[in-house]
Amino acid sequence: MQFEVIICTYNRPIQVLNLINQIGTSSLLPSTIIVVDSSDEINDELPLIPTVKYVRSSHKNQPYQRCLGYLLATQEWIVFMDDDLVFLEGDFFRDISEKIEKHDIAGISVGIDYQSIIQKKVNTSYNSSTIFFKVVNFLSGVPFRKPGQMYYAGLAGSLPDEEGNVQYFQGPLMVFKRASLVNSFDFVLFSLFEKHLAMGEDKAISMSVGLRNTLLYLPKKYFRHPPLESHYFSDFQSFQRKIGYSRLYLSLVYARLKNKKIFWAYLHYYYFTSWRILIGLGRMLMRPSKQNIQLFKGHIDALFLTFTKPFNVESLTPNIDWQKELDDDISCGRQ
Repeated sequence: MQFEVIICTYNRPIQVLNLINQIGTSSLLPSTIIVVDSSDEINDELPLIPTVKYVRSSHKNQPYQRCLGYLLATQEWIVFMDDDLVFLEGDFFRDISEKIEKHDIAGISVGIDYQSIIQKKVNTSYNSSTIFFKVVNFLSGVPFRKPGQMYYAGLAGSLPDEEGNVQYFQGPLMVFKRASLVNSFDFVLFSLFEKHLAMGEDKAISMSVGLRNTLLYLPKKYFRHPPLESHYFSDFQSFQRKIGYSRLYLSLVYARLKNKKIFWAYLHYYYFTSWRILIGLGRMLMRPSKQNIQLFKGHIDALFLTFTKPFNVESLTPNIDWQKELDDDISCGRQ
């Protein structure tokens, strides 16, 4: 397998260097490690590493950075890795190479010991195993999904416990055949991230491949994702606003890829969101904590944005020509 690793990083110089050093201990090595850096300061160490192509991104914008790395890559396979991943046991690159040789697939990913600082902060105190929760979930627009299967609003079945095909990946580790990523990067998504209005770019990108081609998932945990402070979380209200607003975008992407009428995407989204607002209101009234108040306000903000911020580049970032931005950064990266 001929492959390159792409690491998008922002203000984590120690973590990204540790990850590169860990990659260097693998029995099967990438031809190049492309580091797309949007940090506040230039990393002087990385350009000195022979296996590293160091590229500065003009935007602090993860989907934009992923696209920039993809456009600079030349090998058949691309391995996207978060800058804070830590290797656990197993010969990751060798193992996925063997799977790729045996299966006709467009992408592959593996289990991750996912320790999210955001999940610890956003504690909704739900017991998802109760019958009451499952019934309310179903009535509020969250149908049962088989493991690894996508639905409207970014809703998805949990990743499977056994090796099998899926329709999406977790963002910290995604491996794709480079040719399968054609038309998978959307300028609208760049604009949403530029305005700090989006979450779920990993689902948007991976399901653009997974709903058209075959993705393989291996449940063995090859990596740990440590609970570092997230660049996506500043407060509960803005966090919930990004989630809620992004769900409509993900619904529209899902409908387009599944060749479904856009009407059904909007209908499901507003039905689903109405329930989230009612549930959020009930939780805020019964437990009027600062977190619950901010989460409820975030639901309202998200709903308001769907009427005032249409999903097009001209309305979101009218002064940015994304193709020109990419061309300029690519030109610098190839020098």
